[in-house]
Amino acid sequence: MIKTKTMLFASLFASAILAPAVFADPADKQSNEAYKEQMGEKQQQMKRDMEHEQKDLKQREQVDLEGNKQQKEMEHESKMQADAVKRETQEQLEEMERFQR
Repeated sequence: MIKTKTMLFASLFASAILAPAVFADPADKQSNEAYKEQMGEKQQQMKRDMEHEQKDLKQREQVDLEGNKQQKEMEHESKMQADAVKRETQEQLEEMERFQR
């Protein structure tokens, strides 16, 4: 008896869960299909947007790296020029001291 009631309850429960899917109206099926299609399109759009963002980020990083490299080169050249001017000035001062002696 308990087994029969359990089986009856289980079959009613299963049919209650599965009934909407099995006996769904065609309109519901169409709206579900449309919803799935919209979700698929949104996922594709999000994927494309993410790919574009990643490309933009890589380009910005590349530009930043190139900018940093150029800035370091300019700083190095400026330092070299300053050192050269300092050496020339020092040499001129030493020559002036020699002439004064």
